[in-house]
Amino acid sequence: MRARLRRERIEAIKPVAARGEDALGALAEVAVGLAVGFMLEGSGLYAEVEPVSQGPDPYAHREVAELQRVLLSLVEALPEQERMVIRYHYYQRMTVEQIGALIGVTKGRVSQVHRQALRRRSTR
Repeated sequence: MRARLRRERIEAIKPVAARGEDALGALAEVAVGLAVGFMLEGSGLYAEVEPVSQGPDPYAHREVAELQRVLLSLVEALPEQERMVIRYHYYQRMTVEQIGALIGVTKGRVSQVHRQALRRRSTR
């Protein structure tokens, strides 16, 4: 899953860099997007994810569980369309194309909504 997310984020930033837009801002969005994906990995929020292993350090497990709880509450507080895009992309592992087809918008619009959601949460 990580490799797919990395590829998608890199592909998303290429047009921004080519147009000479705020590459640093776009890079920050990529980092936030990857971080959200990594945090959700193993959270049980994905459709087909193995449960988080408690491992030898119960404190680390508790910290991850708390971060996942906070992340879920942040996602739930998003406006409906942003929440749907984030949930479909990170929880259900759907591609931008699949999400667009499901909610009836273009791939570009899905990317815009995704970017809005990440910016909304990264600025608070």
